Amino acid sequence: MVQSQAGDVELESSGNFGGGDIATSTGHIGLTLAGANLELRAETLSGKLHTPSGEIQNFAGPRRCAITVGVGGRRIHAKSVSGDIDIEF
Repeated sequence: MVQSQAGDVELESSGNFGGGDIATSTGHIGLTLAGANLELRAETLSGKLHTPSGEIQNFAGPRRCAITVGVGGRRIHAKSVSGDIDIEF
């Protein structure tokens, strides 16, 4: 598990991923997943959530997404209270 109160977290992964959790209070989470095989769950309470398909918008609660990357595999859960989450393939 990677945790941060106000710092940014960047993760780059390709191929099979062992799974894990990323959590921040106000920091940005950046995920670069080109060529990765994993199940992604991402959630931010008041930040922006950008996926390869566009921005997830929800005006009455958290922004969430569940994405299978590549052929799927172990799960990574990225969560932020007020930081943005950017996902790239």
